[in-house]
Amino acid sequence: MSDSGDSSEHLQPEAPLESIFTVRVILLQLKPKKSKRETVDHCCAKIREAVKKYGPGSETWTIRNRTIVCILPEYFNCQYDFSRLAANAEQIPDGNTSNQISNLAAELNINIIAGAMPEYGHSSHPPIFSTCAIYSTEGEIIGKYRKLHLFDVDVAGCYPYKESDIFTQGRDYITTHIDNMMIGVGIGYDIRFDELARVYRKEGCNFLVYPASFPTTHGPRDWDVLQRARAMDTQCYVATVAQARDDKHHFLSYGHSSLVDPFGKVVACAGVDEAIIASDLDTNLVERARLQIPISLHRRTDVYDTIIY
Repeated sequence: MSDSGDSSEHLQPEAPLESIFTVRVILLQLKPKKSKRETVDHCCAKIREAVKKYGPGSETWTIRNRTIVCILPEYFNCQYDFSRLAANAEQIPDGNTSNQISNLAAELNINIIAGAMPEYGHSSHPPIFSTCAIYSTEGEIIGKYRKLHLFDVDVAGCYPYKESDIFTQGRDYITTHIDNMMIGVGIGYDIRFDELARVYRKEGCNFLVYPASFPTTHGPRDWDVLQRARAMDTQCYVATVAQARDDKHHFLSYGHSSLVDPFGKVVACAGVDEAIIASDLDTNLVERARLQIPISLHRRTDVYDTIIY
């Protein structure tokens, strides 16, 4: 750099501080135990293991890392058993599961997106919702989403599901800020509805999270396609977190918890067994995807009129 004259014109503008950092996302694909208590204890133990392996002080932790988000599976605190889901319901935040997750988030100084669990809507037991709660590093609930689309399907060769026999539909979507990520949440069947994903995109989300356990009958055909479609629809990161497969249970989870980037590339994917997957999300990649192919600017809302645009 020359010492003569004003050289400031040659300097590059400083990058925004937030763009320097990445959010470390940890997906925990877990196998439920026989009892609810054992399942929650096992879940908490695996979160501790994940933070020890991938958190501050680990070999992979760098100066660009400052936030951890652990994401749990759909029905992380109990087996996916329709005959037992209602019996496993509890209140959020006053129930035992919620208290344990809240305390753990505060103790480990991490954010936890607590998959989905059956929740009593009132102090008296009914209605019951399938609910995802999001906990801050202080252990406070910063978002609570109740599943909008209930899976009522009876297909030949497939175990019949009618979630509306147990659950009440939620009535709203949620968005939550964690560090430089704006997060939108769906549960299970919600991933099939692009309208919800596009609402989140319009609200400014750059990360969509779907705790979702697909059965082995649907998973091989639909799982990968749906995740990549939602990522490419919205140009967001998409994470899905499923239960690990239990070959002794009548519900056989497809597993394959995954992280997909805004271009639709599968960044990481588990198999069918228990797994812990960690990846750093760079919001700059979201911006690059949206600049390269500016879908939001090219929508022909003068031709097709929807409730979203």
